[in-house]
Amino acid sequence: MARIERRFTLYRDAHFHAAFPSLARLADGSVLCAFRRARDPRWLLGDGVRAHADASASHWEPRSHLATLALDAAGQPSGPLSVVPGDPEAAAQDASLLVTSRGAIVLASFGWYPLVSGSTMLALPAHAAPTLAGDEAAVLAHTVTYLAWGVYAQRSVDGGARWSEPAYVPAVPGAADLVPGKRACLGLGARGALVEREGEILLATYGARVAGGAPSSHLYASGDDGVSFAYRAPIAADARVSLLEPSLLAGGAGVVTAWMRTTGLDDRVATAESRDGGRTFAPFRARELRGHPTHALRLADGRVALTVGRRRAPFGVALRLVAGDLSDVDEAPDVIVADDAPSADCGYPWAVELEPGRVLVAWYAADASAVRGIEAATVAL
Repeated sequence: MARIERRFTLYRDAHFHAAFPSLARLADGSVLCAFRRARDPRWLLGDGVRAHADASASHWEPRSHLATLALDAAGQPSGPLSVVPGDPEAAAQDASLLVTSRGAIVLASFGWYPLVSGSTMLALPAHAAPTLAGDEAAVLAHTVTYLAWGVYAQRSVDGGARWSEPAYVPAVPGAADLVPGKRACLGLGARGALVEREGEILLATYGARVAGGAPSSHLYASGDDGVSFAYRAPIAADARVSLLEPSLLAGGAGVVTAWMRTTGLDDRVATAESRDGGRTFAPFRARELRGHPTHALRLADGRVALTVGRRRAPFGVALRLVAGDLSDVDEAPDVIVADDAPSADCGYPWAVELEPGRVLVAWYAADASAVRGIEAATVAL
């Protein structure tokens, strides 16, 4: 089982909506935390506006960006917040970190392209385009239309002090263009762990609609330490079930498992397994694990710590400790890491092992004033 040692806040600022954290343990034992940060203008309007936790700031914001925070070996903030320079044309969304065997840090994310609604600069396509939210690739929020601009990766070779320019992944085969002849479906969205195996970095994306189906998940691979990615294979697709926010877990003998959030399966987590390094995947399987999304961390002793966001009351984060071969995923008990979030706008956990048998879990949640921030807990296994 597991025991919650300590709860604490990594970052909260009333001027910003902070969400979707990712963690990576560096070679010196310190930890890098990356997350999405965006303006929250409610601070201008007085405390009464934030009296209700469900009065959330939007997840779409023209100046949304990625930020990083250095943590020490115990998971405590140890330096100032830094803003990651991104694509000047697009607002950045979720963060996903990986430290490669060569010492580079790969940061994957995706962007939204903001346009004033009703703009005559762009005629949106009439066909049903790939989706991340709602049913269209164009999301209307606060009088701005956001186009799902695509998935990209950035690299740092100095511990996160400097980052390369965003490099977008190529188009998903068979997916309709975001804007015909102007912008292809470049993976669309990414949220979840990348993995490295046999000299390749694997990155999973989601949201593309292929052959008229529901939003699906896809795999990309990099043979140059995350500098560039090529399309590898579909992970999972269905006519009606959406398979979203895939997070990868590497196993032995070419095994790669994708853990996916779903819609249309009563919030059950779905998994799809590859036994050839991600070149092909078996049909997805609905698990007896509910919540979204899921992060899977392989521990030093071979077991796997699954953390999952709970967006049904009580709101928060749960951890499920399972065998290394995943044989008890559906039966293992849940350990509640947090159940005090005041609204369903919370979760998106990520875990890293600080030392054998001790993990740091980060997630986002509102406080009593409805300010979204990055929360954390250390857990003894």
